[in-house]
Amino acid sequence: MSELIFNTPAFRRHAQSITYKGDYFVVLMAAAAEAYLRGWIPKTMLWPFFKLHATEDPSEHLELSPRDHRALKVALSGRTMWVPIYRWQGDTYLEGEQWANCLGVADTKRFVAVVERAWREDWPVPRLGELSRIEIPSLKSGSPRFRDCGIWEAFARPVIRRVTRFERACVFFEWL
Repeated sequence: MSELIFNTPAFRRHAQSITYKGDYFVVLMAAAAEAYLRGWIPKTMLWPFFKLHATEDPSEHLELSPRDHRALKVALSGRTMWVPIYRWQGDTYLEGEQWANCLGVADTKRFVAVVERAWREDWPVPRLGELSRIEIPSLKSGSPRFRDCGIWEAFARPVIRRVTRFERACVFFEWL
């Protein structure tokens, strides 16, 4: 999908490529999970974070109590993980691609709204666990917050400043 977008001039000017290293996608999932568990967002806004990163089991990347794990599993159940953006892609559009997924227009809007709010309100992200590929400065007390995780330049800024301007934004994610 990324090759199609960036090699077609008509698409290129309507695209934003975002590359970030490490496990920063887990910060996004942790922020969304925390917001859902605290009642700040509905499950429709939680779903895009786990779909985009092809994660059916939240405990795969987050440290969760049994109660929180069950609550997230229930919230994420009943949805299809591998739905393409466009109908012409067919059911097997990501066959063999375990590290890629996409969001359509509605879920992209939800995703961007949560990222923007998490940044603006500096949400806590206490469920990160031990992630060696995320640089978080030592904290004097408490758990890390969204802005502590260093994802502004590489991720949040382009999403908030550029993608929010797209009329029908969609997201395609692939691990490199």
